[in-house]
Amino acid sequence: MLETLLSHGADPGAYGGGGEIPLESAAVSGSKETVALLLKYKADPNGKTRQGRTPLHAAVSQNRHEIVDLLLAAKANPNATDAQGLSPLDYLKSGSRVPQTGIGFLQPSPGNPSIPGQIRAPTQPASPNDLADRLRKAGARDWAPRPGLITVTRRSTGASMVVFTKGTNVWNRHSLLEVMSFTFFGSSSSFPFPDFSKLKVTRLDPAKGSVREFTIDLPAALAKDGCSADQWLEWGDLIDIPEGEHRLNERWVGLRPEDRQSFANCLSRKVSISVKAKTNSVDLLAPSNWVMPVGESLPSRYQAAETFWLNQTVKRSGLLLTSSDLSRVAVRRLDIETGSSQEWTFDLTKEPSVGNDLWLRDGDVIEVPEKQ
Repeated sequence: MLETLLSHGADPGAYGGGGEIPLESAAVSGSKETVALLLKYKADPNGKTRQGRTPLHAAVSQNRHEIVDLLLAAKANPNATDAQGLSPLDYLKSGSRVPQTGIGFLQPSPGNPSIPGQIRAPTQPASPNDLADRLRKAGARDWAPRPGLITVTRRSTGASMVVFTKGTNVWNRHSLLEVMSFTFFGSSSSFPFPDFSKLKVTRLDPAKGSVREFTIDLPAALAKDGCSADQWLEWGDLIDIPEGEHRLNERWVGLRPEDRQSFANCLSRKVSISVKAKTNSVDLLAPSNWVMPVGESLPSRYQAAETFWLNQTVKRSGLLLTSSDLSRVAVRRLDIETGSSQEWTFDLTKEPSVGNDLWLRDGDVIEVPEKQ
């Protein structure tokens, strides 16, 4: 039946009710023949579900080596990332599993004749090491840059955390100190006892398609050049934060006060907000309170990183009036590097998102007009 539908023009990449796609569903269920049939009818091996997963993520998560081989032979990208920036190899390392989706495929028992267009029996699982070898031979990188994200990692433990997401706009940029400041280093952090003197940045060169790595001794740079030692990061960068030496059985409680203060001193900024022709100066402070007693809950990433976002800054300023029009908030910025002026208009009545928000810089001028 499936082949009949496909041969009559059914879309092999159509989304299901839960945002899944047929190729991913077939990979999860172990339907080797169904995967082959969908690929025959031009299903995209790099197609993504609404959750950003590819069929290769699904096949790897279920240890389906035959399906992995089919997808790789069809040019599936072994370094594709999901919405959290995780690659198939990351799934394999962490043991992440893709759940059975809403698109079902009939699976006859092995003793019955096969049903055309359906599987004969689920494929047998492979060992994680075998799958990892297959992915690496196909070009998978153990720690590949993740386009559109800035991610901190600890390779020794497999820990990974997305700190910033690009969204649909191109105007937001982030620096190394911003990433360090907005990475959660509380008592339940995945990055205890960070050694900031041995940071390793993994960066993709889009023009060449190659990856390069370089190390940064952040404390030494700050001691030498002060806040000017901060540097811009690129979208896709991975910043590895190794574990520093510490006393055996020492309990991690948070960053040292001097580290927190050095980050805060370099990142604090001042903006102005104009409401009804009255201009107000607003100080934006970097988080310096990443110390939480054991047992307290971990704040979400957005709660940690909301300090410098336009939407939150304006709405929490205490300056808005009933006559304020949040649908036409203007921001002016002088680019210090180029000397040029930039201006944007945002509709802050919409749900906050990185595609409709601005990461504020020192000196930004915000104007909230009156309703017309």
